[in-house]
Amino acid sequence: ALSMAEDYMSDTFLNQLEDIRPGLRNERQKRKDRFTKAENPPKQKKKKVAENEARESAMSVPLPDDNKGFSLLQKMGYKKGMGLGKTGAGRTAPVPIVVKDGLVLADG
Repeated sequence: ALSMAEDYMSDTFLNQLEDIRPGLRNERQKRKDRFTKAENPPKQKKKKVAENEARESAMSVPLPDDNKGFSLLQKMGYKKGMGLGKTGAGRTAPVPIVVKDGLVLADG
């Protein structure tokens, strides 16, 4: 006669075995364990903050002389620092960018 602990229908034997099933769940668990054990898990910047930083860093650098648009302007007689237009009294700085809720609109 078998006792309740030794019952052939119980899952006590299965609970003692290591789960070695292949697949996504096992890989996810490994990744989760790796990050929970780490003292300082990697922190990602919010998407808007990262986009803003990338935009600011790109806008702070002046256009290089080999830029396609700049080279076309030079072919038409434009010189660096000169204003646009027939008299040269036009815009000297690029059109600023205004960002609203993920939309990029030209101001001007």
